[in-house]
Amino acid sequence: MTERWLNPNRRVQWFAGILAATVTLAGVWLGWFSPGQGGLQALPRVLTVAGAAATLAILVQITRPRLGYRDGQLLVNLRLRGPLRVPIQHVECFFLGRSATPFALGAKVDARVATVVVRLSESASQWADRDVLPVLGKWTNGYITIYGTSCEPLDIQRVNQLNRRLREVQRGS
Repeated sequence: MTERWLNPNRRVQWFAGILAATVTLAGVWLGWFSPGQGGLQALPRVLTVAGAAATLAILVQITRPRLGYRDGQLLVNLRLRGPLRVPIQHVECFFLGRSATPFALGAKVDARVATVVVRLSESASQWADRDVLPVLGKWTNGYITIYGTSCEPLDIQRVNQLNRRLREVQRGS
């Protein structure tokens, strides 16, 4: 069973899920109550399928922790598919940071958010870079950055808890 170390931001995910479900319902409603003319016949089907797929993807994401631990591996959920698995011996520490988010609204808005940064050992060069969803975080040069907008609220106490648990599982492995 996966041990949850850092949960996703469920408020954002529920909001996105409600929007996706609304698109699904709009497609069903259009298909049921609107006869559709020509190319518009496909619109209700497209809305229904796209909305349902998005709703399902969001529901799956709600159930996955951003960071988890199982069988000697740190599970990093920063993409739509399953987690990226990093051997726990390659994880050095967690620290609190601040970073600009990819959805900054321009120079007039300071869109910097709290982040949790996972430092991987330099000797684990095979884990230096991975492709992840840019709205959730980034993974470059041996650092995994998880944006505070994509996870539960971050503060120094939360990061200290992550470091304590990391030390415990590394001593046990």
